[in-house]
Amino acid sequence: MGKTYETSESAEKDFLKTRYYKTNIELIYKFLEEDLKKNSYNIISINKDYGEIAASHETHDIVVKLFQYSATEVAVDLFLDSHFLFDFGKSKKIIEEFYERLNKNFNLIGVALHKN
Repeated sequence: MGKTYETSESAEKDFLKTRYYKTNIELIYKFLEEDLKKNSYNIISINKDYGEIAASHETHDIVVKLFQYSATEVAVDLFLDSHFLFDFGKSKKIIEEFYERLNKNFNLIGVALHKN
């Protein structure tokens, strides 16, 4: 019913591009688990084998995809499925606020660094 958004290396819009952080993947997992709970998400699953965290919120569902490129470089992508009939930019704001929280806690290396 709602709209879906997915970040990726090749996204045309800047807010939908993959973000890279200088950190260890375990620190991101720990932060995200605490951050999502603090922001009223219900964590559905954490699957470290696939690098995914699935969570639901009253207004949307998300899947956070993590990939460790090196010991100090982690890529973070996001899939968001909104429950809004009319979005009016709400999903974009949710994605931007999600990345802002990561940016406050981890050193952002860059955006879409490994685009082919």
